[in-house]
Amino acid sequence: MPNLPPGSPNTVNPAVTPTWAFTAPSASVISTISILNTGRTPVYVGGSQVTQNNGMLIPPGSRP
Repeated sequence: MPNLPPGSPNTVNPAVTPTWAFTAPSASVISTISILNTGRTPVYVGGSQVTQNNGMLIPPGSRP
């Protein structure tokens, strides 16, 4: 990635890798899931149409 001076326009096309993380066993059972991001880029968690605008952010380096 080039070193751009402050104020330079920068367009980024994020990569999207959908992943099925969890299926609750039934509606009558209380279920929990812990999600952590050990990577260096943000991760967004949400429904099948999750985006940066409607997902829950899991910041880089986060822990449960």
